[in-house]
Amino acid sequence: MHRFAKEAIVSKAKSMGVGTAAETYGIPKSAISRWIGEVPVRREYHKWTEEDWRVASVMWAKGRSYSEIAEVVGTTADSVSTMVKHHRDLFPKRSPGWRRRIG
Repeated sequence: MHRFAKEAIVSKAKSMGVGTAAETYGIPKSAISRWIGEVPVRREYHKWTEEDWRVASVMWAKGRSYSEIAEVVGTTADSVSTMVKHHRDLFPKRSPGWRRRIG
């Protein structure tokens, strides 16, 4: 990518937000975040607490995505995905036609 194009994208990301810039230019959010120095800090290991389980299961029941749950709980979307798949008693499988519920 040309240096000037990258600088323009970084400038836009700072003004309109990383997510919007990523969608506008078709570039992953993680790449833009690295360019502007906002690399997200991730924990090496997340120990799930009872509160995490409760919050995650309530959010799951409300139709929230893995990434939304992960942000609130403080872990990664992959971690949430794994927990959902291994603990179907707390996270029942969604029906094929489910739509995200608001609330």
